[in-house]
Amino acid sequence: METKKKTRTAKDPRLNLALKPELYDYVVTMAGLRGESVTEYLNQLIATNREKNLDIYQAAKELAEKTTLE
Repeated sequence: METKKKTRTAKDPRLNLALKPELYDYVVTMAGLRGESVTEYLNQLIATNREKNLDIYQAAKELAEKTTLE
């Protein structure tokens, strides 16, 4: 599988994750099998989940915006 290499930029938001050992091992193993970095692998997992739940995500964003305006 061909992967796109993205250069790191200061603009990209960061997260510091504490993973359970078995989840860390899974993520590192699966990313390696796909020839991706852990960050690329997690970004793809999240993007896939976001697409699956897009309606819920959009509704939550709209609700948050409405409650912030009041």
